[in-house]
Amino acid sequence: MEEVGWRRTSEESEESALAAKRDKIDSLDQTIAALLKQRLELAQEIGQVKAQRNIPVKDSGREQIVLDHVRSVVEDPILSDAVARVYQQLLNESRELQVKEDTQQVPNSKLYFPRVLIIGCGLIGGALARQIKRKSPNTIVIGSDTAAVLDQAMSAGVIDEAEFDCVEAIKKASLIILAAGPRQNIAILRKIAPATKRRQVIVDVTSTKLKICQVATELSLKADFVGGHPFFGSQNSGFENSGDIQIDGKSFVITPTSKSTEMTTRRITHWLEQLGMRVQQCDPQLHDDTVASTSHLIQLLSVALGSMLANGVADRELQERLHMSGPGLLSVARLMASPYQMWSEILEQNNEPICTALLSLEGRLRVMRNAIDGGQMDVIEAQFKAAKRTSENLGP
Repeated sequence: MEEVGWRRTSEESEESALAAKRDKIDSLDQTIAALLKQRLELAQEIGQVKAQRNIPVKDSGREQIVLDHVRSVVEDPILSDAVARVYQQLLNESRELQVKEDTQQVPNSKLYFPRVLIIGCGLIGGALARQIKRKSPNTIVIGSDTAAVLDQAMSAGVIDEAEFDCVEAIKKASLIILAAGPRQNIAILRKIAPATKRRQVIVDVTSTKLKICQVATELSLKADFVGGHPFFGSQNSGFENSGDIQIDGKSFVITPTSKSTEMTTRRITHWLEQLGMRVQQCDPQLHDDTVASTSHLIQLLSVALGSMLANGVADRELQERLHMSGPGLLSVARLMASPYQMWSEILEQNNEPICTALLSLEGRLRVMRNAIDGGQMDVIEAQFKAAKRTSENLGP
C-alpha cells in the first residue's frame, strides 16, 4: 500500500510539474504571439517602403544576416539550428505579407509569361527584373550576363536562375528580353534566332527601333518579335544602379513587326501594363524620327554645351565660371555625363533621323541669331510662345 501511495504521489508530482511547465509555455506563447504580431506589422510597413522605392521583396543577404544573428543568440548547436528553422518560416511569412502589400493593386493579375529571360542584367535589364519580382512575384526570372553581374542579381533576389549561355537559356523561357546595348542586342538576336521556338516572344529595349526590327524580319525566327523601348533610365549604367530606376507610370513604346501577331502584341501590352507601365504603339520609323528630336538631339545639345563651356579652360577656372550658372545648366548636366560608348551605337543606328533633326535645329538657331542681331524681338517672342506650348503639353 505504501508503494502504491508513493507511486500516486510521484505521478501527481510529475503531472503538477508538467502542468507548471505548460503554464509557462502558455505565458511565453502569449508574449511571443504579441511580439510576432509586432514583427509582422513591421514587415508589412517595410513592404510598403519597398513598393514605393521599387525594391525587390526578397533580400537574401538581409535574411541571412537575420538567421546568423538568431543562431548566435543560442549557444546550444541543436537548439540554435531549431531556432534558425523557426525563423526561416517567419521570414517566409514576412515575405508573403510584403508580396501581398506590393501586389494589392493587381490582385487578379494574370501570369502571361511564367518564365522570363533577361539577356543583359545591367541598368535597364536589372530594373525590369526588379519590377517583375515586385509586380508578378510568381514569375521565374532567368538572367544571362557575365558571372559578376549574375552574382549581383542573384544576391539581390531579382533573378531566380542564372545562365551564362544565352542560347541554352532561351530554351527555358516563354518571354525573352534583349536588354544589352544597341549593337549587342542585334548580335544576340542573330545568335539565338535558330534556337527559338513557336509561342516564344522576344522583346528588345533598344532606343532605336528600325534597325533591329529590320533584322528580326529578315531572320528565320520561330518566335514572335516585338520591338520595344522603355522610357526610363539614367546617365549611370550597370546593375548596381538599377534599383534607383522608377518604372511605375513610365512609358514603354512597342513597335510591332511582320513577326508580331496581333495576339502577341496584345499579350505584351497587357503584361507591360500589369507591370505598371503606360504602353504606346507606333511604327519603327516613326519612333526613330520622333526620338531623334525628343531624346537624341537633347543629348547632343547637352554634350555640345558642356564641350563649349569646357573648351580651352582649366578645371579650376571652369569651376569658378560654373559657380555663375543657374538651375538650367544643372538640369542638363546629368546628360553631359552620359557614357559615350552607348551613345555612339545609338548615333550609328539612328544616323539619318538625327542628322535631319540637327539640320532643323541649326536653321532654328540661325533664325534666332539673326533676329537677336537685328533687334527683331517679335521673332524671339514667337519662339518663346511655341516653346511654351511644348512645355504645356509635355505632361506626366
